[in-house]
Formats: sequence, C-alpha cells, structure tokens
Amino acid sequence: MWGSVFFGVSAVSAYVQPSGELTNATWSNGGTFVGAVFFLMASILTMGEGRESRPSPSPGFTRSG
Repeated sequence: MWGSVFFGVSAVSAYVQPSGELTNATWSNGGTFVGAVFFLMASILTMGEGRESRPSPSPGFTRSG
C-alpha cells in the first residue's frame, strides 16, 4: 500500500505549471524511487507464497505405466 501512496505523491508533485516549470522535482523523483522500493520489498516478501510445495516421492518409488 505504501508504494501506491508514494507513487501518488510522485504524480501530484510532477504537475507541470503553465509556465512549463515542474512543481517539485525533488518530491516527484523521491516519490517514484521510494514507491518502487516499497513495491520491490512487497514482491520479495510474497515470492514464496506463489510456489506450490509438493511432497517428494519416497526413495525407490517408481511410476508404472
């Protein structure tokens, strides 16, 4: 969720005024970076949840057709 919040801050900060000047480049770049870091952390923390664990076959087990 925090990644989305920081990407939102980044979007609001990236507003370009009619004069062509960026509202706040520091917040825009920082929000993008911090948002990306939070999304990376979330993906790393949830990587193991998507893997299916299968029991290993017992030694000497063979499949017959």
